Amino acid sequence: MKRIVTNGITDLEPLQGSGEWYWGADYASGDLHEAEELFRSGRLMRSNRLVLVRCPEGTVYEPVRTEPGQYLGRPVYHDGQVVLLLVDFPEGEIRILTFRATDGTTEPLAVLPLSIADDCCNLMLEVQPLIPPSGPTGRSTPATSTPTPWRSARRSWRS
Repeated sequence: MKRIVTNGITDLEPLQGSGEWYWGADYASGDLHEAEELFRSGRLMRSNRLVLVRCPEGTVYEPVRTEPGQYLGRPVYHDGQVVLLLVDFPEGEIRILTFRATDGTTEPLAVLPLSIADDCCNLMLEVQPLIPPSGPTGRSTPATSTPTPWRSARRSWRS
């Protein structure tokens, strides 16, 4: 059995859609919404860490070293790539990054203004289905499958 060293991140879960990737984060300042509240109130917001583990070899990657005021959300798996969500509160940006396991680096897929979201409650990446049950005409139509920032219409219990 191989020992996987994550330096304090104790809870790993499978990355949905992938049979080989797991991920975990340390939630240093709670979830993304709680981190936003701390930042906006001027209190100390510790940036979080996120690790990816590729199985079966058990290789551990830390794809982004966050800077003060940055926070990582739940990643998604799309078209054979791990896609990351990073919110940079001081810069007022939502960054969507792709991770390259070949060299352990990330590259920007999209940079959006944070102002497009009312708040970070339920802000997450979702992968749209490749083929929806039916299009506007009632016939099955292919849809683009692009990771997009999504803020659910339902409110959390904190609201």
